[in-house]
Amino acid sequence: MLLTLAGILFLIVCLFLIVGIPAVLNMLNLGGAAAMVINSLRWLLLAAGGIFALGVIYRYAPNRDTPKWQWLTWGAVIATVLCLTGSLLFSYYVRNFSGYNALYGSLGVVVILMMWLLLSIYCVLLGAEINAEIEYQTRVDSTVGEPDPMGERGAHVADTVGRKTG
Repeated sequence: MLLTLAGILFLIVCLFLIVGIPAVLNMLNLGGAAAMVINSLRWLLLAAGGIFALGVIYRYAPNRDTPKWQWLTWGAVIATVLCLTGSLLFSYYVRNFSGYNALYGSLGVVVILMMWLLLSIYCVLLGAEINAEIEYQTRVDSTVGEPDPMGERGAHVADTVGRKTG
């Protein structure tokens, strides 16, 4: 329940950063340099918040013994960078090349939202897979507490090691 409430709060903050700040900047009519600095800070805050939020999801959402934080950072960073880059490229595509309004009419917004959600979900799943694969390639105990021998850690990926390639 707490994870869901934190997710809702995070989405509200993200919506303010994505939609609210540009609206406020347009109303204030700040100079070009100030608007550019604020927009840059906005995207940095979104990136840092995304990395933190995905780290929390990757740590607390799976049904397993709590993993250590260091096993979660690469997947969260890669997923956040891919999601933000994909969102920027997708918004450029929607703005310049697509004809969703001509094709779907007023339902075009729903189609665009569903496409963006699909893109974002794939990024989150890829980050989780990267975390699992990093953990799968090590013999080091990645769960909290005293190190347990392999097979007694309470997590399939932490209890096994991937095959050696090459």
